[in-house]
Amino acid sequence: MNKLIASPARIGLGLVAVASLALATGCGDDDDSAEAPASAETTDAEADSARGSYEVVSDAAVASGYGEMIATMTQLSADPSSADEAALEGVHETWESFEGTVKQNDSDAYLASEEALDSFLEAGADQDAAAMAAATTKMSETAATYLAAHPG
Repeated sequence: MNKLIASPARIGLGLVAVASLALATGCGDDDDSAEAPASAETTDAEADSARGSYEVVSDAAVASGYGEMIATMTQLSADPSSADEAALEGVHETWESFEGTVKQNDSDAYLASEEALDSFLEAGADQDAAAMAAATTKMSETAATYLAAHPG
C-alpha cells in the first residue's frame, strides 16, 4: 500500500491532533470562561473522520458505487493522459461515498479495495497505463467477490 497517499481519516485525525495541540499550547489566557475561537470547532463530518467512522449506505448504493468507480478507472486506464488530479480525486470521492459499508461488512474487501485504489491513484499520477489497468483488475475482482456476498 502506498504510504505517501494519506487517507481522509488519517488527514482528519492529523488535523484534529494539530488543532488540539495548537489550542493547548498556544493559548496564553488561563481564563476558563473564554470560549474557543470558531475556527477551533469541528463539524460532524470532521469528527466522524477523526474517529474513523464512515457513512453506511445500502448494498445497492455500494453496487452502484463500485460500478461507477470501476468504469471511471477503466476509462482512465485506457487514456492515462486524462488521469489528471481532478479525475483521480473523482475516483477517490466515489470510493468514499460507499467505503463505510464495505468496511463494516467485510474488512478483507475493504483493505483490498484500499490497496487497489492506492495503487491506481499512484499509477494514475505517473500516467502508467499498465499499472492503472492492473489496479483496476484488482478492484474489479474485489468488487465481484464483495458483491457476491452482499448483492445490491
